[in-house]
Formats: sequence, C-alpha cells, structure tokens
Amino acid sequence: MQGRVERMLEVKNSNDHGLHQDVSLVQRFMLTTREEQTRAQQFLQEDAQFLKENMASIQKTQETQLSIMDEVLEVLKSSPLLLDAATAMNQPFNTAHILVQCYTRQKSTKQGYTQADFRRVILSRLNSNRKRMQFDVQENYNQGTVMLLIQQDRCVYVLTSEDLASWIRCPTSRVLVINGNMNTTQFRSPLSFISARLVYTLDLLRERTPPGQNQVAALHFFCGEHTNQDNASNSAAFIIQNLLAQLLDAFRDIDLIGLISLGDFQGDDLDAVCQRFKCALKLLPATAVIFCITDNLPFYLVDEKASGDAVILLRWLLRLTRRQRKSQEASGSGCTFKLLLTAAVQFMEPEISALGHEDVMTIPVTVPQTGGFTDMKWEASVGKDVEKGA
Repeated sequence: MQGRVERMLEVKNSNDHGLHQDVSLVQRFMLTTREEQTRAQQFLQEDAQFLKENMASIQKTQETQLSIMDEVLEVLKSSPLLLDAATAMNQPFNTAHILVQCYTRQKSTKQGYTQADFRRVILSRLNSNRKRMQFDVQENYNQGTVMLLIQQDRCVYVLTSEDLASWIRCPTSRVLVINGNMNTTQFRSPLSFISARLVYTLDLLRERTPPGQNQVAALHFFCGEHTNQDNASNSAAFIIQNLLAQLLDAFRDIDLIGLISLGDFQGDDLDAVCQRFKCALKLLPATAVIFCITDNLPFYLVDEKASGDAVILLRWLLRLTRRQRKSQEASGSGCTFKLLLTAAVQFMEPEISALGHEDVMTIPVTVPQTGGFTDMKWEASVGKDVEKGA
C-alpha cells in the first residue's frame, strides 16, 4: 500500500514538473509574442513616419513646381511687347544667351575622362544643330508681329484656354495635343507661334532663376522648318537627336556615366537615341520639369519616307509620358515630363484618338473675334512693366 502511494506521488511530481515546464514554455512564447508585436509596431511606426516624410517631400516638390508653373502661365500671357523691347535694345532672341551655365564636374572619372568629355562624346554622335533650333524658335516667334487678326484670335483662344492652363499647372507628367483645325496645312501656323512663345517664356524664366536652382527646361522641334524630302536628315531620328542634345545642354551637372555605359551608338538609330533620352531623364532630379514641344508633327506622319519612324516616335513619346506619370504617382520619383504635340490641321493617328478628352484640345473652325493681341488683357506684371516703359 505504501509503495503504491509513493508511486502515485512520483507520478504527481512528474506531472507537476511537466506542467511547470509547459507553463514556462507558454510564458516564454507569450514573451516572444509580445516582443514581436513591439517590434512590428516599431516597424509600422517607422514605415508610417517614412511615408509621412515622403508624402511631405512630394507635396513640397509639387507646391514648388506649381509656383513655377503659375509663373510660366503668367509670363506666357504677358504682353508681346517683350519682343518689341528686345528688338529695340538690339538683343535678338537667342536661347544661347539665356541658358544657365550650370557647373560641369571636372573630377576625373574612370579612365581619366571628365563629365565634359562624356558630353562631347555623346553630342558628337548626334546630328544636332543648336543654332538652327534657335533660329527656328525665333522665326516662328517673329511671325506674331505679322500675323493676321483672324490668326491672332486663334492664338488668343489657346492662350486663354483652360486646357493649356491645366496642362501647364499639372503637378505630374502629362501630354497635351492641340489640333489647329485649320483649313489647310501650314508650315508655320498660329500654334507654331504658341509653341515658340512657350519656349521663349521658359527660357526667359531660366534667365531669371539663380544658377544652380534651374529646374525647368524647354526642348523643342518645329517640324514645319524641316520638311525637305531630299534631305535625309529630316526624320524622326533627327527630331529625337535634337531633343536629346537640348536636354544635355540644359542640365550640365548630371552624371553621364549611365549614358556612356550604354555603349557607342549611331545618331540615325532611332531606338538607340530614344534609349539614351530615357536614360538622361532618369538622371534628372525629381524637381526637374521638362517641357517637350513638338510642333506640326503630322508633317512627318504623312510623309512617305518619314511616316514609319514618325509613328514609332509618336508612340514612344506618349508611352514615355505615361510611364513618367505612373512613376511619380506611385513613388514620387522621376522628373516631370510635359509633352506638347501640335498640328496645324489635325492628328489622325489612333494613338491620339485613344487619349482622354482632357489631353486633346481641338480649336473650333471659327473662334470668337476678340480683337487679337491688341485687345487681349495681358495678365503678367512683366508685360505691364514693358508697356509702361514703352
């Protein structure tokens, strides 16, 4: 009997010991769980703080860009007497004089080359002509002084439109297509003047911006100035080559090793130049705003020799703009890329038809008679200042 009791006590003690171990295991598990919960909460708090700071940074960037875009819109609507004043001072419009000269990093890179060397190598592969591009802007801008009143009214219609204002002020990448809806095709249409005026406005703002703070640039190509079918260089590749050259000229402080690492290329290789243009955009700060202005692209889209590559370029530019916008909306990364495509008559491509109504503006055949530039209420103070001094 005593032996049985002792065995029962031994069993009880063993069970108590096992129970104690189970309780200790549960306690350790609960402690580990609490520690994991604490760490998870810390991670969530850190993520929330990071997201908050990132959103604040994005918002600050957008507010800064909105302020700049408001100034762009204001100067765009300023008095055309600015041109008269420049002429009176014997200072013809020339973007070479107003591009901010950003510093070029001279620190030696791999193989002893500098950033200036890299830029020269890339530009040497491009069939670009800076002086000709500047001349194109000047010629299309100067037509504002001899434009018929009915054409001035069409310009005023665009300048005062909500479509143009919302595109300029949009904080993210966006495309705007403007169909001129003219009766006949024109090498230089009222929209060519609008395009040139926008380039002039952006370059003027660059001139007024302190060195090192210049984040806005205008890339431009006026297709109506390059329609000679006998000239083999008048092609879609020629367009993107000049756009890339202007981009590299506007941002001289970016590290070009990424472009060099893509290897050598030929300027007439449309795909190769597009790749390098896309790469160059990735090198720009998120605060940069690029206006890419291509006037009268249908001249190339309907040309028998150039149409194939022109359609490819059109699709690529539209796709590039969408990708830049998605990147900005998803993570706040990437520069702002604003694409402006104009046609004296109308774009007929399905890629344009597929765009949203907010991305396409078609000027009515008949616009309100507003008295042209003379009666337009010029809004910018810079225009008023010129008028007072005239």
